[in-house]
Amino acid sequence: MLYLSYYCCRSQHMLKRSFYTPEEVAEYYGVHPDTIRKMCREGKIPGARQFGRRWRIPASFLEENQSVDTSGDQPSNESTD
Repeated sequence: MLYLSYYCCRSQHMLKRSFYTPEEVAEYYGVHPDTIRKMCREGKIPGARQFGRRWRIPASFLEENQSVDTSGDQPSNESTD
């Protein structure tokens, strides 16, 4: 199944690969994929790469950011516990 990652445990699965799709990152943070793509275009996700029309987000972004601030599309290091 291509979308198996959506059904795996969030914390265990999401940090096993080097790069993730905007859809996977959006699922991880609970935001819309277009929000992640916009952040990539605006350079707000360090290390994001575009291959043709497809974006890939580095795992380091997920490791360093506990949440994504959707009000200004800025990543946040603050924990929401």
